[in-house]
Amino acid sequence: LIGVISAAYPRPTGYVNDFARVLSASEKAQLENRISNFERNTSIEIAVVTVSSLDGLDIETYSVELFQEWGIGKRGLDNGVLIVVAPNERQTRIEVGYGLEGNLTDLVADDIIQNTMIPQFREGRYGTGLIYGVQDVIAVTSGSYNRQTTYEDQQSWNSTRYCCVIIV
Repeated sequence: LIGVISAAYPRPTGYVNDFARVLSASEKAQLENRISNFERNTSIEIAVVTVSSLDGLDIETYSVELFQEWGIGKRGLDNGVLIVVAPNERQTRIEVGYGLEGNLTDLVADDIIQNTMIPQFREGRYGTGLIYGVQDVIAVTSGSYNRQTTYEDQQSWNSTRYCCVIIV
């Protein structure tokens, strides 16, 4: 029998769980308020967790297991979202319940991480990055997210269009 590495997951203390201690009290309160109001209005559960360590696991495994351990989302609806930030390991992930994957796809989640959260994290503004990230998750799951086109996307689209012009 092969042993499986399993992290000792912390217990949730609310919607926002700052175990890495990167949030100010006001940032944590702002996130708690925004997320609780959103859940009250939609039943969609969002949990935010910062951890000092992923305990030797990759961010995906840690997030999936923590998502399941905490039971994020309503039973039968699978409408939960978990945002995990491990600042010491420079890792971030948005884990999405099956019930929300139609709107909050892996591509959109990655876009939120790369273009909304990471730029703030690089400046040491974890609270701002998480506030903006939660804002985007709420917008996506509410159907009001308007993705900004990045330079790379624009270049890719221009190349595809140019290629199509040549083919025609």
